[in-house]
Amino acid sequence: MVTGKGSLYQGHLQFSNPRFTLMADEDTVTPERSAAMRPIYPGSEELASPRIERAVKHVLEPMCAQIEDSLPEAYREERNLIPLGQAYKWIHAPEDEEQAFQARQRLAFDELLLMQLGVMMRRHQLRKTLKSPALRWDDELDARIRDRFPFPLTSSQSRVIREIALDLSETAPMNRLLQGDVGAGKTAVALYGMLAAVASGHQAALMAPTEILAEQHLGSIRGMLEESDVTVELLTGNLPDRVRKQRLERIEAGEIDIVIGTHALLTKSVRFKSLALAVIDEQHRFGVAQRAALREKSQDQALVPHVLVMTATPIPRTLSLTLFGDLDVSTIDERLPGRTAPVTRVVTQDKRPDVYGYLAQRLSNGDQGYVVVPAIDESRAVLQTSMATSSTSPTDLLRTAR
Repeated sequence: MVTGKGSLYQGHLQFSNPRFTLMADEDTVTPERSAAMRPIYPGSEELASPRIERAVKHVLEPMCAQIEDSLPEAYREERNLIPLGQAYKWIHAPEDEEQAFQARQRLAFDELLLMQLGVMMRRHQLRKTLKSPALRWDDELDARIRDRFPFPLTSSQSRVIREIALDLSETAPMNRLLQGDVGAGKTAVALYGMLAAVASGHQAALMAPTEILAEQHLGSIRGMLEESDVTVELLTGNLPDRVRKQRLERIEAGEIDIVIGTHALLTKSVRFKSLALAVIDEQHRFGVAQRAALREKSQDQALVPHVLVMTATPIPRTLSLTLFGDLDVSTIDERLPGRTAPVTRVVTQDKRPDVYGYLAQRLSNGDQGYVVVPAIDESRAVLQTSMATSSTSPTDLLRTAR
């Protein structure tokens, strides 16, 4: 008996990666038996899927009979869920597609339920057992901070700032997700929170996933804080040892108000005198462990910093509640003045010269552009290799177009 995925190749029927079972002469294949579903396990040459199937089949019945269901019967019936033991039996040895569907549905339900319970427990532990410094927020401070920005804030930014400031004024740790398109003004909102921390006599940190992004944040924040007494410094892994040592000492002494860095902020040698707000950019590049590590950076172990994570990836509210249930969500849904709606186009390889020609034209008009290459790490060697894989480099195309 042969099983596999059937397809046509040059007009002939073929099986992709077929599996076969040797049957005795007296065996008969009834329509029911030929349609029976069989599991495919992730086996290897040493331990093939059929061998795993035989082993599982030997213990499946007694093992499933011992499984205790954590969900009450009435709860299951209300949601049309089969018992857990039945689900494990049917996921391994279903008689038809309906049994396989019901088993998958029950196991998926349990996985989501357990994840939600874990998220809610973490949220409860964060809010009920940990304390953060309550930061100052009043009309006078609000006006002073807004005067630092060389542009008026949008109504959407002001709404989000109010949500964040209300959290910061409480002793319960803030754990908030800030989402908005690229150019929506998330950095200005984050800077508002960091200045509130500094005005209250504390420090703030902003962590970015790459040194390039960290340096960009440093430049934009310093530009908004010109002629200010607020000290802003960079902390990355590529700093000379002498400079890094001096910065670490100044951070621990509280002489640096805002620290902008990469994963280097998570190393054990980094200690803040009084870290009140930790901002994490591109939050999907960091996990719960990194957020927890930042909370432990303050010398005052009785207080943990508020946490604000930012992302330009739009996350629907239902999905954010599922995956980030421990985070409150704020969304900047208004573009900055003068910003036009982004246009996204997908072009094929043969249009590469046209794309770079268009880019060259925009550059000649005084606009800016950037090219993203599939480099895994940031080393110059990898970047050069990635550029070399292109049949024609962007530099050559731009030079030709000009």
